[in-house]
Amino acid sequence: MPEIISIWSIKFAKQIIYFQMKQPFFSLITLCCFLFLLISCNLKNDVDPQSSSLDSLISIPDKNFEKALINLQIDDIEDGKLSALKAQKVTYLYLDKREISNLSGLESFTNLEVLSCIGNNISKLELSKNIRLISLRCSENKIESLDLSYNAKLISLECNYNSLTKLNLEKNLLLKHIYCTDNLLSELDISKNVEVTNLWCSDNKIQKLNLNIKIEELLCMENLISDLKISNCLELKKIWCENNIINNLDINNNIKLEELICNNNKLKVLTLKSQSLKKFICQSNLLEKIDVSNSPNINYLNVAFNNLSEINVTKNVNLVGLVLSSNKLINLNLTKCLFLSSVYLEDNLFTNIDVSENKSLEILDVSENRISSLNLDKNLNLSALYCYTNLLTKLDIRKNNKLLKLSCYENKINEICVSNLTQPKELWDKDGFTKYSLCN
Repeated sequence: MPEIISIWSIKFAKQIIYFQMKQPFFSLITLCCFLFLLISCNLKNDVDPQSSSLDSLISIPDKNFEKALINLQIDDIEDGKLSALKAQKVTYLYLDKREISNLSGLESFTNLEVLSCIGNNISKLELSKNIRLISLRCSENKIESLDLSYNAKLISLECNYNSLTKLNLEKNLLLKHIYCTDNLLSELDISKNVEVTNLWCSDNKIQKLNLNIKIEELLCMENLISDLKISNCLELKKIWCENNIINNLDINNNIKLEELICNNNKLKVLTLKSQSLKKFICQSNLLEKIDVSNSPNINYLNVAFNNLSEINVTKNVNLVGLVLSSNKLINLNLTKCLFLSSVYLEDNLFTNIDVSENKSLEILDVSENRISSLNLDKNLNLSALYCYTNLLTKLDIRKNNKLLKLSCYENKINEICVSNLTQPKELWDKDGFTKYSLCN
């Protein structure tokens, strides 16, 4: 069509030139009109054919998806269609819990930077056209595969509670945060994702986990990991790796570590060297030996349900909570732990325990030991005492006026000394033959 107009223009121009020679004034007006029409025709024919497609309609087959777009004032009519121009203007799209099953049409949102579609029924998510995507939140769906190879700008990924069996992130080099818990992953490699600082991959079937060196927070509970290699992860501050089958954990180089939870594994020996460590939980392992002396800032220590015969906490002067239940401990020095608030020592081999220096103590559990005497005169803040199943013959709690909970059954206690006979509370539990007495 443009070619026809051009040929016609040349012929018509020749006629005007000839006519101008005959009628100069009239032909000048005609020439101006001709030029105006010619320019108008050329402008119409010079329009980029792609620009007209911006106003084309794209299909939105999922009614709930379209309703969500209407609620977000992106669409205005429920007709299964959306203006492509409107789609391209969208940079943020929040579609959480909208009962959406199909996100067809999303490929036209080419300027999308943030997509959140948590809690829907989506089984397929096509993102190859959404190359500007920075944040993706697609947790709590039915997604079985996720191709992110075209999303090189992605910084944050949340795909928890899906059915993913694989997750390839080698093209996503800008990623900083990965949350992929509760899937079916058997392995995960983020060694090339050098910017990642947070990884949550719990409740999968991971056997092999390759980490990067900048990782700061790792949550990999409930997997099948036997060897967790973190010696090169020098920035690590938090590790939760409980409920795996880890038999060796080298944390000697992780001096920035602040929190370590490694319950329910197969660890036998563990040495702590991080002076930043504040919370350490390693119960239900096979520990026979543990050294916590190089971590003086621990305020909560739990190594219950192990095979420990000794532990030295004299350097852990900041301890507030201590749990050593179900071990093989005979002796324990608590004289340096002046801030202790709760102590659990049940099911060990103690014959005596000295808590006279622990004046902040509120909860003490020494049940199921071999203790024959217990001095609580200095523990004025004690609110709960559990000392059942021991060898006690007498118990003096006259100075423990804040005591609300007492369990001292299965002993040989004939009398419990109280400050007054109204002191006993409903939550006090003793043997039937044991009597309360003023013990003057």
